[in-house]
Amino acid sequence: MPIYEFVCSDCKQGFEVLTTSSSEATPSCPKCESNHVERVLSVVSIGREQPAMSEDLSGCATCPGRGMDGTCPRE
Repeated sequence: MPIYEFVCSDCKQGFEVLTTSSSEATPSCPKCESNHVERVLSVVSIGREQPAMSEDLSGCATCPGRGMDGTCPRE
C-alpha cells in the first residue's frame, strides 16, 4: 500500500496516510481536523554506489563498507 503525504492549508501540519489507492477520499488533518488538505509530492531517496576506497587502507577501521563481522571486501 502506498503512503501519501499531505499538508493542511489551515494549520500547515504535514502528515502521511497509508491508503489502498490514490482515489480514496481526501483525509482530514489529524491536528485541527480541517478538510482543507493538499497532497504534496514525496521526496524520493535513491541509493548510490559506495565511493571507491583509496589504496591507503589506514582508514579501514571506520570504512562504511566494513561488514558487521568486521570483514573488509577489499581484504
